[in-house]
Amino acid sequence: MKPLSRRRKFALGAVAIVAVIGAGVAWMLLPPRALGFAGGHAVALADYKGPSPVGVPADLSEARLPRTYAMIKDGCQAHTGITEGTFFRDEAWYFYSLGRWLERADQTTRLL
Repeated sequence: MKPLSRRRKFALGAVAIVAVIGAGVAWMLLPPRALGFAGGHAVALADYKGPSPVGVPADLSEARLPRTYAMIKDGCQAHTGITEGTFFRDEAWYFYSLGRWLERADQTTRLL
């Protein structure tokens, strides 16, 4: 497989940028309504007396969170290392990289 031409790389980059900008504009114009499906009335978090409102299982107590976070981080780093080390640098690699960069851009827009 021959590598992508400079023109094709530029076109893929432009499409990715337009997609990220379009997603950001759509997100601002159509804000998510997290409780729109629930039907009931809103309750202040301080007044809530039910089970964990965030859906965290009871076995993930505060004491176990650092170990759980470390396991997730190690798994993500292992996946990245295996992928970086074994993927052929062809169209599949560019598609994977494009997805990774789109995900990073999405998370960055959510952070901002």
